[in-house]
Amino acid sequence: TGAGSLTINNPFTIQGTISGAGGFTVNADITWVSGTMARPLTIGAGQTISLNTTGSKVMNALLAILQNGSLVCNDGAISGSGAISNNGTMTINGNNQLSNTNTFTNTGTLTKQTGTGTTTMSPNSWSNSGTINVNSGVLRNIAGPSGFTNTGPINFNNGTWQNDQVFNYNAGSVMSGTGSFINTSTMTLNTSITFPASLVFSNTGTVTGAGSLTINNPFTIQGTISGAGGFTVNADITWVSGTMARPLTIGAG
Repeated sequence: TGAGSLTINNPFTIQGTISGAGGFTVNADITWVSGTMARPLTIGAGQTISLNTTGSKVMNALLAILQNGSLVCNDGAISGSGAISNNGTMTINGNNQLSNTNTFTNTGTLTKQTGTGTTTMSPNSWSNSGTINVNSGVLRNIAGPSGFTNTGPINFNNGTWQNDQVFNYNAGSVMSGTGSFINTSTMTLNTSITFPASLVFSNTGTVTGAGSLTINNPFTIQGTISGAGGFTVNADITWVSGTMARPLTIGAG
């Protein structure tokens, strides 16, 4: 702790507490096994921070991954009061949780790479204008009240997005690949969305907004679909419950 800055010029393992008003610089790779960071931490180009072991990692200051920097989360939850920003590469290997009480901003590439269970994203709010890849298991959005705002591509490779909090689907957003998208909360379409036949969409929550919704696989109505946008299902429909507040046309065949 203290007001003086700390500079380390060799690989470093975080496993205690680093606090105080001074700066903190590591000019090498970092391994984080447990402990609390209360000084801003920047991961620069060519540098990697690896999160290992189930020990808790508490980030109470800004964690910034710069372009060509890398964060690899192998195990253990990330919590704390600091904001987290990724403009590099963030890879999740396993079934981890990000639960900081500040913001998480992805302008780089976020990938759930391995782990057949659930990775939970529950910051106070989060946004993506970069790229998200769901390559395995479940990526779950359960952020704070303002939820998740997307303006970039989300790619599926046999993974699932579990949407349990607000999802703002804005201009620039694209869904593609093979997998599942499950909505149990409120999905606001501020631009149109098309789910390809390879990406199965299910909804028990609410879909609203001015953007059109197009689904290219069999669909079950059991929530609420409202808003000014169009609604097209290019397959058979089963209606078990819920409210339709968009025009619905059943075509030939």
